[in-house]
Amino acid sequence: NVGFPTIVRDGDREHAGLGCELRIPFHESASVGLAARHDRYDSVGGTTSGSLDLRWEPGGGWWLQADSMRGFVAPRLAEDLVRTGPANHSIVYSYYLAPGCVPQPNLAVEPCGLFVREHFIDNPDLQSERHSRWRVELGWAYAESFTASLAWFDHAIDDRIQQIGATALVQCAIGLRRDCPDGIGILPLALGAPDPRLGLGVQLDPIAHIEEALLQRGYANFGRVDLRGAELRLSARRELHDLGSLEARFDGVYLDSRRTDGPCGVFDECLGNPGLPRVRALLATAWTRGDFALGWQLRHTGGTSSTAGVD
Repeated sequence: NVGFPTIVRDGDREHAGLGCELRIPFHESASVGLAARHDRYDSVGGTTSGSLDLRWEPGGGWWLQADSMRGFVAPRLAEDLVRTGPANHSIVYSYYLAPGCVPQPNLAVEPCGLFVREHFIDNPDLQSERHSRWRVELGWAYAESFTASLAWFDHAIDDRIQQIGATALVQCAIGLRRDCPDGIGILPLALGAPDPRLGLGVQLDPIAHIEEALLQRGYANFGRVDLRGAELRLSARRELHDLGSLEARFDGVYLDSRRTDGPCGVFDECLGNPGLPRVRALLATAWTRGDFALGWQLRHTGGTSSTAGVD
C-alpha cells in the first residue's frame, strides 16, 4: 500500500450495565465468591460476563485464592466512534487480482496491481473482544501497613479488535488468507461512494478491468492471544503523624508464555518484538497531607527490538 487512509472519529455512545456480587462463607477461614454482570452498548449490543473465586485465609495474614473469569472488552471509543474518512489512493500488488497479469520475478508491475480508493469506515460487524482467565494467588498482609502477593495467571483473548489493511482485506475477499474477520464481502461494481452499511469489502471483477476499485476497511474482530505468566504486587503505607502519610506500590509482570495466531505464533519468537516485552514493572509512590497529595512513578519495560530502520 502507498500511504494510509485518514481515520475520522466523532459521535457518542450509550452504555448501561447491571451486576451483582455474592460471597458465601462455608468455613471460618474459607469462602466462595460469585459475580455476574450484563452490559449493553448501543453500538455493539449486550454481553454477559461472570466470575468465580475460592479464597482461603488460614490466619497470620496469609491467604490463597483461585479464581476464574469469562468476560469481554467493548471496542474502545477510538475504535467505535469512527466516521467515514476521505479517500486514500493506493495499489494492492498481487498477480491473483488482475486479469491477464504476468508476474515478474523481482518486481510487481502495473498489470499485477489493483488500484484502489480506500476509505476507513465504521464497521457495522464490529463486536466486543472475548476474554477468559484463571489465576492462583498467594498473599500475605501485615495489618494495614504492608501487603505482598504473587500470582500465576493464564489469560486468553479471542476476537481481538485490530485494523485490517487493504492487502489483507483483498486477500481475504478472494480466499488467499485464512486468518480473516467475518463479514468481508465483494462490493457492488455500481457503488460509487462508500456505504458503511455494507461493511468491509472491495469491488472485484474476475473479467472486467476496474479503473479504480472502491475498498472499505476498518477495525474488525480476528485473532487470538494467549498469555501466561506471573505477577508480583507489593504495597506499603506509613503514617508520618503531622507530616501526613506515605504510600508505595510495586507491580511487576513476567510473561512466561505468549502465543498469537499469525506469523508470531511461537513464544520465543514473539517476546522481544516491538510491543512484546517479557517484563513490565511499575513503582508508584504518593505523599498525602490533608487535601494535598504529591505522587511520582517509575516504569520499566523490558527491552524489545527497535522499529527504526538501520542505515
